[in-house]
Amino acid sequence: MENNYILNNNYAEIQQNNSIIQYDSTVKKVLSTRIYLAEILKDVVPEYANVSRSEIMQSCFDGEIQIGPLVDDVKITGQRNEDDSPNEGSVRYDIKFTSIVPGINNKIRLIINLEAQKSDKLSYPLVKRGNYYTARMISSQKNTVFVNNHYEDICKVYSIWIVMNSDKDANTVVRYHMHKDDVVGNPSECVDNYDLQNIIVIKLGDADDISCEENADILKFLDVLLSMSMGVDDKIRILEEDFNIPMTTEVEKGVNDMCNLGEGIYENGIAEGTAKGRIEGREEGVISTLLDLVKDGSISIELAAKKANKSVEEIEDLMREKA
Repeated sequence: MENNYILNNNYAEIQQNNSIIQYDSTVKKVLSTRIYLAEILKDVVPEYANVSRSEIMQSCFDGEIQIGPLVDDVKITGQRNEDDSPNEGSVRYDIKFTSIVPGINNKIRLIINLEAQKSDKLSYPLVKRGNYYTARMISSQKNTVFVNNHYEDICKVYSIWIVMNSDKDANTVVRYHMHKDDVVGNPSECVDNYDLQNIIVIKLGDADDISCEENADILKFLDVLLSMSMGVDDKIRILEEDFNIPMTTEVEKGVNDMCNLGEGIYENGIAEGTAKGRIEGREEGVISTLLDLVKDGSISIELAAKKANKSVEEIEDLMREKA
């Protein structure tokens, strides 16, 4: 009996991990779709505040969108999106691309990195990792964007982090960037010469708690787009009606893939809990699995509470006991 439990439990865990890995790859592919990137740029990058989404899509992406690595069955694919340094190792980005800001005499080129993070339960401050990424994005421009001492050609960089399940500061958008403090006198300096590194952290949470603030639409958009619990039909309807996202073949396939994999993660978790429940009791096994999924950042604590028929406070207490 116990050997069967071990075999079933290991198989369920393997299936669970495979589903999570494929879900992560699907998130990257979906977020790299130009219409979604355009929506994100328009809402959080100041240079695009007055540029329409259609213009961003048609005129602002400069070259290919680098993604990866992606897991496609047993293959790992994706364009080169690493910064390598002999002394500092390599940084591998989820999504990286160059964009152009239109409507000015000298077009501004931006280098943008987009990262999808399951959770903010990390051993380090996320914004410090963002600082490291932007620093590498600046230094890697040597001999690629500028040569010799032509530092005037350095491009401004953005590192945008989307945290899909946040226990702290959920439903917030913060931009960290450089500004000038005049210590003595008031010397003039163009802001474009020093405000080169920008980190934007978008933390998602319970959609019902999203405020009615003017700039909250990006939170609602990403909550719908990346939801693991919302059905395909509801997701498509909201994206079309509330955000004017046309359902092209590419867009609809991404939505379907995300919904199917999100559902698979939950179902595999229940399968694992059921196997464990043959020894410990089904309810305890399912709850244990839900706690593991929350800890991993695969589902929100609110969804776990709903599936376990418990309050969020009870789930939090159980997680503290299990820690």
